Amino acid sequence: MINLRSCQLGPKFPMWLRWQRQLVSVDLSNTSINDMVPDWFWIAASSILYLNIRNNQITGVLPSTMEFMRGKEMDFSSNRFGGPIPKLPINLTALDLSRNNLVGPLPLDFGATGLRTLLHNNMISGAIPSSLCKLRALQFLDLSKNNLNGSITNCLGNESSTNMAGLSIVNLSLRDNNLSGEFPSLLQKCTQLIFLDLCHNQFSGTLPPWIGEKLLSLSFLRLRSNRFYGHIPVKLAKLVNLQYLDLAYNNISGSIPRSIVNCTGMTQTRDNSDNLHAAFTFKFTFIGNVVFDYTENFTVLTKGQERLYTGEIVYMLNLDLSCNNLNGEIPVEISTLVALKNLNLS
Repeated sequence: MINLRSCQLGPKFPMWLRWQRQLVSVDLSNTSINDMVPDWFWIAASSILYLNIRNNQITGVLPSTMEFMRGKEMDFSSNRFGGPIPKLPINLTALDLSRNNLVGPLPLDFGATGLRTLLHNNMISGAIPSSLCKLRALQFLDLSKNNLNGSITNCLGNESSTNMAGLSIVNLSLRDNNLSGEFPSLLQKCTQLIFLDLCHNQFSGTLPPWIGEKLLSLSFLRLRSNRFYGHIPVKLAKLVNLQYLDLAYNNISGSIPRSIVNCTGMTQTRDNSDNLHAAFTFKFTFIGNVVFDYTENFTVLTKGQERLYTGEIVYMLNLDLSCNNLNGEIPVEISTLVALKNLNLS
């Protein structure tokens, strides 16, 4: 086990690492390495189970032989890796490639069926492949702030998912891409989903009533800045755990359902934040030691004022229906949503 986190090793890769054998865990995060990753490093790293090189200035590409590595948890975030994403190690369960310069499409075969992954803040393009349906253990998927386009694959009609009871996704963030099509029917399989962010895309069509029937665990739903139209589904009120609802900047019409008062997550201050907190955070644990906490963050825009929320999300109870084509009276029942921190119906 080698743990040199936050030590001054750079700017070059430490050559002595080349000769190490039988390594299980290596942490070189935040060590001021500013160098192209040498070929020998990938050979040395092929047997490492827990590898953390985040927060450096490492350049180069991920190796085409990456699928043969033994890694279980890998954190390469906040570097300058480029090139495409190769097929991943079969035993990989946690991968963070966020804040790099990765390009090209997502792999047609991810390889790692037990994966939970972060790929936000890259330049990944193309469509989301149907191989996503094979990731049965996937709990956390963040593909936000890329150049993804096209519609979301429909696992319901995909042969790879015919024997699946459901998907395990708890957190799905696809915000700030160029995705299109109707509200993803894939999500009908995601009955454990708590956090869903599809904002700033080109999704269109009506909001399906099954959101309130299939996604009963949902606490966070942000669909702002898309092209959804039609009425707010009355069955949305079945989401009794919903704390954050943002449908702003769409073409939604009709009246605000009075039954929205049934979203009791907004009606009372209660200690129900544990599930939501677990949905937007996860930890990389190297040999029992937490070396990296990921926390979802987002910006709330109210009357021209932007506020960035990170860990406080569990206390940010929000209802934003602004900039749509809603009509009728504001339901008096909204006054019972006493736990709201932000209400925007403009």
